[in-house]
Amino acid sequence: MKICIPLASKTGNLRRWVAKVSYKNTLAFYSVGCTLDEIFANIKEKADTHFLNLASLNDLQIQLKSVNLAEVEISEAFIVDFLIKSSPECKTVTRFPTELVLPLQMTLCPVVDIYDEDPWLSECRGILAKEEACYIANGGLLGPYSIAKLKKDDNGDLLWYVSSRAGEKEPLTIRSAADQRSSTDVK
Repeated sequence: MKICIPLASKTGNLRRWVAKVSYKNTLAFYSVGCTLDEIFANIKEKADTHFLNLASLNDLQIQLKSVNLAEVEISEAFIVDFLIKSSPECKTVTRFPTELVLPLQMTLCPVVDIYDEDPWLSECRGILAKEEACYIANGGLLGPYSIAKLKKDDNGDLLWYVSSRAGEKEPLTIRSAADQRSSTDVK
């Protein structure tokens, strides 16, 4: 797996743009690219794939920063270990399986600041991705819930509306905030 690691020194590594995409100061994902066009195309792709409807919300925030990054190939075992040992604020009540979390984390947070030198790059995702919302809706199993859209409630908080493609189950509402990620939040 390839990840980007920030470097303090100005070696010959490529400076890249990093975009931090948040909703009301809560991180959804990071994006990395060599050009601003590449960044914005990547943001649109991630928003459309993992956060359906997020890009159309008024309170969406995109912050950009130019960072000296090294792209490295790293073993999956190291990433799993890193995720397990990550800071407590990154932990959730619901335990998502590694096969779900690992690809999501590498896609949505491709920059890993191993030494936590830059708090801007070390923020934990605070919004559930579509795959996580569907996992909760399925009671921790793969199942019929596969259509999920983000919407705002009356307070401006994000909620996932999750329904089945076949229409065989009632749609569920799942809170999207990280501090509320538990199966008891399924309504």
